[in-house]
Amino acid sequence: LIPKEYRRGYLRVAMMVPVQAILNLVGVAALIPVMLLVLDSSKLQASFLGKAAALLNVSLGDDFSAFVVIAVIAVLLLKTALSLLITNYNNRFLLSLYRNLSSQLFVALYSRGLLYVKNHNSARLAFNVTGVCHNFVMGYLGGWMGLFGEIAFIIILFAASIFWGLRKR
Repeated sequence: LIPKEYRRGYLRVAMMVPVQAILNLVGVAALIPVMLLVLDSSKLQASFLGKAAALLNVSLGDDFSAFVVIAVIAVLLLKTALSLLITNYNNRFLLSLYRNLSSQLFVALYSRGLLYVKNHNSARLAFNVTGVCHNFVMGYLGGWMGLFGEIAFIIILFAASIFWGLRKR
């Protein structure tokens, strides 16, 4: 059902889903330093934030806390910008596919002639051109795209956990 010129693009778009999931994971992980600063400042010296402060030759005072908060905000803004770009790319592809499929369906119905349109419910024909194509592309293909992306993300996490486990031995 997907035209040939869109098949490769569909796989590219589906592979953007794990990238977006990794970006969401980065966004959640970026909040850990702020939570560490707020919840358990007594163990800060032994944590990775203490090591980062020692590396930067900065004391673990208010200046370092402000630096950490600003760095986390910068990471979250970058993650959000990248996520928006990926979402925009995915939506442009899906809407382009929708435009292509609905144009093909319109041409197919138009080529049947005026009597066909006159003898059939024109509202139903318009719904078939717009609604059915939109539901197919956004609902069905978009859902499969998300499923393929999530499967790829699970495979990435599984491979990373195996690699991490082998590295610890």
